[in-house]
Amino acid sequence: MEEAEQARAAAREAITDVTPDGLQTVIDDHVVSSSMLPGVLTLLSARVVDGAVDEHAIAQRAAGVQLIYDGLRVTRGLVSAEPWTAADAPDDPGDDLDILAADVLVARGFRLLARTEAADQA
Repeated sequence: MEEAEQARAAAREAITDVTPDGLQTVIDDHVVSSSMLPGVLTLLSARVVDGAVDEHAIAQRAAGVQLIYDGLRVTRGLVSAEPWTAADAPDDPGDDLDILAADVLVARGFRLLARTEAADQA
C-alpha cells in the first residue's frame, strides 16, 4: 500500500499549480478516485530494474504514467456517456470541466515523462 500512497501523492503534487481552483478540484477528484495501479506498477518496475534508483525521480515517472492513465480514463468515460448530447443548464460547466480536466491530466503526464531517459530513446 505504500506504493499506492506514494503514487497518489506524486500525482496530486504534479497538479497543485493548475488554475483556476475549480478546475484543479475537478482534476484532483479524478486522481483521488482512480486506481493507482499504473503508478504503483511504474514504481515497482523501476525498483526491480535498479534497486538504487532516485525515489523522487521514479515518483515523478509514476505520477506521469498515473496522470496519463487518469486523463484517458476520463476521456473514455466521456465518450461512452456522450454528455454533450444532453442540454446542460448554462450555469453547469461540469462536463466541460471534465473534458478540460482530461486534457490537462494527459498533457501534464506527458510533460513529466518528456524529461526522462526513455523520452530521449523514443
